[in-house]
Amino acid sequence: MEEFSAAIYSTKEVALNIYEVTFKLSTPLFFEPGQSIELCLSHAAADDKRSDCQKLPIVSSVDSKNLLTVVLRDTNSSFERSLLDLPVGDKVLIRGPFGIFCLPNKPQQEVVFIAGGIGIASFMSMIQVSLNRNIKTPVTLLYANVNSEQALYVKELEEIAKQSDAFKLKLVSGDISSTLIKDSVENITDKQWFVAGASNFVLSVLYQLREMGVPESNILLEEISGYGSVMNHVNQRVVREDKPKQVSATTTVTSGGDTSNLEQIIADMKLKEAELENTKKAILNILEDLDEEKKAVERRVEERTAEIKREKEKLHQVTKNIKNGVFLLDSEGVVIFVNEGLYQLLDLNQEEILMPEVLEEILAYYKDTNFKESLTRCLNGEVFTLPEVETQGKIFEIFFNNLQVKTDGKDDVNYFVLITDITDAKLLERSKSELVAVASHQLRTPLTAVRGNIEMLIDESYGPLNEQQHELLSDVDISTARLIGMVNDMLDITKIERGNLDMVLEYVSVKETVDSICSDLADYAKRRGVVIEINIPEGINVYGDKSRVRQVMQNLIDNAIKYSKGTGVLKVTGNVEGNDAKINFKDNGQGIPKIEQSKIFNRFYRASNVKNNSSSGSGLGLYIVKSIVEQLHGNIRFESEENVGTTFFVTLPTSEQQ
Repeated sequence: MEEFSAAIYSTKEVALNIYEVTFKLSTPLFFEPGQSIELCLSHAAADDKRSDCQKLPIVSSVDSKNLLTVVLRDTNSSFERSLLDLPVGDKVLIRGPFGIFCLPNKPQQEVVFIAGGIGIASFMSMIQVSLNRNIKTPVTLLYANVNSEQALYVKELEEIAKQSDAFKLKLVSGDISSTLIKDSVENITDKQWFVAGASNFVLSVLYQLREMGVPESNILLEEISGYGSVMNHVNQRVVREDKPKQVSATTTVTSGGDTSNLEQIIADMKLKEAELENTKKAILNILEDLDEEKKAVERRVEERTAEIKREKEKLHQVTKNIKNGVFLLDSEGVVIFVNEGLYQLLDLNQEEILMPEVLEEILAYYKDTNFKESLTRCLNGEVFTLPEVETQGKIFEIFFNNLQVKTDGKDDVNYFVLITDITDAKLLERSKSELVAVASHQLRTPLTAVRGNIEMLIDESYGPLNEQQHELLSDVDISTARLIGMVNDMLDITKIERGNLDMVLEYVSVKETVDSICSDLADYAKRRGVVIEINIPEGINVYGDKSRVRQVMQNLIDNAIKYSKGTGVLKVTGNVEGNDAKINFKDNGQGIPKIEQSKIFNRFYRASNVKNNSSSGSGLGLYIVKSIVEQLHGNIRFESEENVGTTFFVTLPTSEQQ
């Protein structure tokens, strides 16, 4: 027997207690489904323990990687359990007359190989060994039924015939007959014969060879029962030894007219046929199990598909009914989704404009705006909002975003654009601003006159006042001043929203401005128990509007005094970093609750811990401060802790901005 080593490549359970084991062969051999091999555990070959060897059916052809797969069905046997316990990479032995024993002991003796169907796999193994070992034995192949679906390796055989002078190929379209054998082979009696194929094929050829007088000691047989995926195998090999009349114990065939051995072969074949039938039943059971598993998988797929359809329909209904316009672009900037709202929003005909043309229509609609440049920024990864885009008699808010998605298992980016029509809201807001502006203008003139007259009364320009009258007029003056301040704030907000907050830009001394404000508020700070510490070097100038810079700083200093805790310290510091002046206002007052800090620059917003404070406020000051600072190309931020204090950090440019 020949032995070749193989390594365990993989093991997997394909059904209940049914396993497929794949081996990597050390030598290229040819097998097809329907054959079987004898596997031995590595120690079995050395100890000649036949109990540790077993024939196993092949379920796949040997591939280009020399991988061969067999099936295990009786996992209760000690052999199959031992085989399954072996780790990947462990060696096993494959036994059988794979080719070299099919060749005669004398190289000059010609070998005639007659193959039918998948029996050609045995020949391929033999010829492969012959070529690998450079054996020059003349070989003739008679290959039957080459036009049938069972014909394999025809092209490979034709290629070998072209390359080897020792190989003769005879392709037979039909069955093998004694006449064809005589026409194809000279001196038939001194050849070594090998017959491989299905049982009926081998038996038919064997009859004909006997009739032709071929000595049975020169005949080797391999019977393969089963086709395609039917996994059963019967080896009937007669292997010639040195003594011409001795044959292997597998099957013996005697010459002459004695047919007892032939009858034994037929009996064995019937037994094998019964075994094959049992194998078929086992395979049908496996197929039934696989069919049930397939049906279960199909049910799960149907359920998941239905669920996806429901989710898709929900998403479709959401995108269909929202009034906002939405479109989505892939990583290449190609539109891959548009909702109905976008067509309605931009007055586009959904039936006439196809999706590839939508982007062109959108760009045309916004041609007089910076939409195209903004879309380019989005495709470069920026996330931002255009708060007001006015075109075609409408006002839009446009949000640009990018979304991380997975495409075919890879990370990818899509770009999302949300367009909202805010025309009505903006027009209403503008109407309110106009009303506020008109009302403020109308109020400021009489309030200014009222305050002027009150100040004249307080100065006793119209006669002396007693203490009670003086106190009453002072309260009226304070309230009037507060109303005038609120009116001025409302007018400033109107100008900010319109974008026409007029400014006369010049160099403004920070120290002089802070000193002037603190001087004006000295009495107020004293009454509130607040000490103001100023640490600003001379020569720090910012480039801005003098009155607006003063308005920013006065508001921050006034707030620090107003929201002190009865006594405290306000530290105003300043320095220059690069082209910017940094002015900080640090107090130890009431602070701002952490949960409210994100809203502190909103219009009309006052922190909850100061609403009940005796000091009043409109909630407009910090909104105006932030708007002025940003218009001066600066920025403002703060750090605060409730009941500890607040620090505002203001940055303003020291030179003209380009």
